[in-house]
Amino acid sequence: MKAFTAIAMLALGAPAAFGFDSEEWLLRRAVLEREAERMRGVYTNCAARAGLPFERVVVPLGLNDDGTAKMSLCARRAVFHEDLKCVVAEGVTVVIHGKEGGDGSAALDACVVERQSKDDVSVWGEGHAKVSWRGVTLEGDGMYISLPEEYVKVVSNVEIVAKDVEIGSPAAYISDAGGKKAKGGSE
Repeated sequence: MKAFTAIAMLALGAPAAFGFDSEEWLLRRAVLEREAERMRGVYTNCAARAGLPFERVVVPLGLNDDGTAKMSLCARRAVFHEDLKCVVAEGVTVVIHGKEGGDGSAALDACVVERQSKDDVSVWGEGHAKVSWRGVTLEGDGMYISLPEEYVKVVSNVEIVAKDVEIGSPAAYISDAGGKKAKGGSE
């Protein structure tokens, strides 16, 4: 339950977490689960068609109105598939640029990034995954990121760590402010 609450709060943001509508969240979550499974298939398809990789790649993902990147993909190695509108990458860090500052990051062993438009970007990560945002870290196996929904999910074997979290913030409800760990399944 703690992992589910953490994922819900990260997905909806602080203001929405306090006026949480569980029925709406469960409907939205079901759609996101189907999209995550679709992205897993995209990863398999793109990885099977691997070509010559580019080394040390940085790619902006999604743009704000002022032209700055919402997220940036930094990869040790990447292969671009123009016909599939995707990038398969290894040794990945996705930098999540916050609107009010304070970047977050997601580290992945390997991933596929699918770009339908400048703001419609999805990421499926394989292997070990770790996402950090404002003092909260989720770590486990596999990851799904939806840029339009501002949704991040660590798929399984999730560990949540909250450090230096302000009292009254949503993260304070998923862990003691002292930074104790909570372990659990995917939700």
